[in-house]
Amino acid sequence: MAFFVVLFSLVSLQKSQDFNELLTKLCDKIVLGLDFSSPKTVCVFEFENMSSRSPSFLQNIYQLFLATLEKKLTENIKIDDEVIGFDENVGYFNLSEEKIYDYLFSLTYYERNGKTSLSIKVFDGREPEKLIAFFYSSSPLNLNEIELIEKPLSRQFSFISPLYEPIYLPFTPLDLRFFDENKLIFLTEKKLLFYEIEGDRLKFSEELNLNWEKPIFPSQDLTGRIYFDLIDDLPVIFADSSLSSSVLLLTNKENQWTLLKSLNYIPLEKITIGNRLYFLCGKIREGMNSFKDKVALFQPQAFISDNSNPQREINLIPFYEILPVNDEKGRFFGIYILDKTGRLRFFNRNFKELKIPDFKAGDRLISIGNYILSSKFGRNENDSLLVISGKERSILQEVQLNGNIVSMAYNGSDKIAVICRDINGNSYLHLWRKK
Repeated sequence: MAFFVVLFSLVSLQKSQDFNELLTKLCDKIVLGLDFSSPKTVCVFEFENMSSRSPSFLQNIYQLFLATLEKKLTENIKIDDEVIGFDENVGYFNLSEEKIYDYLFSLTYYERNGKTSLSIKVFDGREPEKLIAFFYSSSPLNLNEIELIEKPLSRQFSFISPLYEPIYLPFTPLDLRFFDENKLIFLTEKKLLFYEIEGDRLKFSEELNLNWEKPIFPSQDLTGRIYFDLIDDLPVIFADSSLSSSVLLLTNKENQWTLLKSLNYIPLEKITIGNRLYFLCGKIREGMNSFKDKVALFQPQAFISDNSNPQREINLIPFYEILPVNDEKGRFFGIYILDKTGRLRFFNRNFKELKIPDFKAGDRLISIGNYILSSKFGRNENDSLLVISGKERSILQEVQLNGNIVSMAYNGSDKIAVICRDINGNSYLHLWRKK
């Protein structure tokens, strides 16, 4: 999935004349001072804030700078946007260790003596310690303009909206997945339940009994996970639970679900590395409510072949959720992990952890198009649902729900399903529409 950051309105751009002039002058100096006679790849690897402005302001300035520079050198510049996020002091970037850049930019933003300024140090991409140029531009400090650029996207805009009143579920689900635009699979302690969405109701379709190998009585809340996909046009369901030390793989042939084998991992997400598709897989810790500290990469066909060994196993940290991130060109960028404290952490393309601005969420995390949907632990047993922008990770919408969020699923187009459990242990299905 490719994430894009929604910045600010056209009105803001039209009124930001002073700052646009600053950026234009700065980019003119870059064009004249550097060699762009042939195509060059550039990348910002540092951004320092020497003002009191917010992270969202820095994000907006960064994006404006890239857009202005690219507009001036459309044919002879390739800009790699490797930003992860901003805090009050610096930007965080995820440069590829394999890629060679022609120019590396270090930006610094200032406000002093009634002026706003932006400076750029340029380093040789092949000799990153070699400083080859320095550029600087300033303009009068326009507080009205600064306020427009600073202003984040309004939280009053609804990215998701409820379709119906919550639907009571006469069972206790551990997880759910869409297996069609209007069909759901629920995982319970001992069964898979299939339902169809018909307006504001659920229509029961079928159920499958699950026979966990060597059941374990969990010491924490019972946790489960299911994953549905097609492998070589064969429908498959993976089921995992803190009750069991193994994962069940079921296949559907001639409209009949049967158990194919037991596995050590369950797919969590798909990623593409070097033009090859992999399942990024994990395993729930037996008796616990989180995943183990190891993930694995599998080629999809491995699961239905005689050899179910992973291509690679990677040591990470225990986690609640894992979410791959692609850049704006659709290339694998890294993964976000929700650790056991609810803190969002980032690992790059090589699965090495990089520092990012602090962000705390709940224990659920999914992608919905260009955005992230996350749970947030709430007071009085009531969680919130957060819509978060991709790279910037700013909260765009927050909705408080009645109960704890158990699971979330997205059908890939217009529907989001959320399971909540209230203080009395009753489970409800919330159906939302993605705008």
